[in-house]
Amino acid sequence: MCHSVDYIQMNSRFMKRAAWEAEVRKMIKAMGAPVADEDVPKLVDYLARNYGAE
Repeated sequence: MCHSVDYIQMNSRFMKRAAWEAEVRKMIKAMGAPVADEDVPKLVDYLARNYGAE
């Protein structure tokens, strides 16, 4: 919704789960991403599984 998936793919090979969680929290806090706290784990799971370095 905020940016294309290209941006995610560009950074993904360097990011492990902890980095994805920090990035999601940054997007919420600093950029105002409309993500509920209870959705953060699901979003981080998805990003780590599909775009993570692990």
